[in-house]
Amino acid sequence: MRPHQNLFSEAGRFWEILVGWTCAAISLAFGSLLAVLVYLVGWRNPREFGKHELFEVKTLAIFSLFLVIAVGFSVFASRLLLRKKPQGRLMSANVLRAWGIIFGIGCIVIVIDAIVNKRWEELPHLWHILTGSTAMGVAAFVLARTWDHNDRIVPSSQPPPD
Repeated sequence: MRPHQNLFSEAGRFWEILVGWTCAAISLAFGSLLAVLVYLVGWRNPREFGKHELFEVKTLAIFSLFLVIAVGFSVFASRLLLRKKPQGRLMSANVLRAWGIIFGIGCIVIVIDAIVNKRWEELPHLWHILTGSTAMGVAAFVLARTWDHNDRIVPSSQPPPD
């Protein structure tokens, strides 16, 4: 077995349950934080400070991000905790590619925002985000390509021709 093939071996059920409960806790935390933020921005800010920021683009973008994280981790948690036998992968190759695009676009937008707003002192710190997100994006595309390649190789029951 090649060394990189160990990465594709099935995890034990113990690890699936442990990661599943971790994903459920992350989902619960982000969902709860979203509920608290909606309460603060939608109910308390207008009453105490007179600011109506519920339907601003920045607020809706943050709410959408928290919702996507909460729903995404809940899907992973349910898939890990409720399956009885191995039934394939948690994500398809296309979902991995979508995450790769999100990581790639996100890190570039952060750096461009710092340059446009002339926050030069933040640029050295943003390079960590840029390199980390770029690495995650590349890893997502490489893994998706590997999965596509492995799915196309179907062992046949017939002996190879002479």
